[in-house]
Amino acid sequence: MGKIFDDLLNEDFNRILSKSIVREFDKHEIIFSKGSKPTYLFILLEGSVYICDDSIDGKRNILTIVNEKNDCFGEVYLFMNLDYPYYSIATTKVKVIQIPKDVFLSEKVLTERMNQFLAEKAYILSRKLQVLMKNSLREKILEVIKIKDIVYLKRYELAEYLGVSRPALSKEIYSLIDEGILELNEDGIINIIKR
Repeated sequence: MGKIFDDLLNEDFNRILSKSIVREFDKHEIIFSKGSKPTYLFILLEGSVYICDDSIDGKRNILTIVNEKNDCFGEVYLFMNLDYPYYSIATTKVKVIQIPKDVFLSEKVLTERMNQFLAEKAYILSRKLQVLMKNSLREKILEVIKIKDIVYLKRYELAEYLGVSRPALSKEIYSLIDEGILELNEDGIINIIKR
């Protein structure tokens, strides 16, 4: 996916950086809270961030994972002037650039790149929707693996991503392995053998 700062001229980058905040977050630290008013566009420099929401019973649901350098997050609600309906949490030590909204809107180079970024993000979210629309857990697992979207996740993270219990996920994965549909390689990566 294209990134906001990819191939940006040094002078443009330095000008934007001089008007922004570079900030670090520790693992498990909240970057923005559910219900808070967006004031920054966040650009990931290092680490990994989950965008999450919790169910009424306290179960965490991972909406998306931000883990590539120069990925941005928090942009939709920033531009819609709505409070965040979810929260973001650092899953490792994280370093971000926080670009104030007025700075972002005054930089033509950023607004042009945001159009491409939003189109790509809409595509990724539509892929997740394809996964979640499957009727059975078996179909969801196979779809996730087929599109290679999140297979690097730990089992509990994949369960949170799919909105299912970890035991149910494990049972179905092992059933697919026993049936010869999936294989588990030495690195713990799951692959489809046959469809």
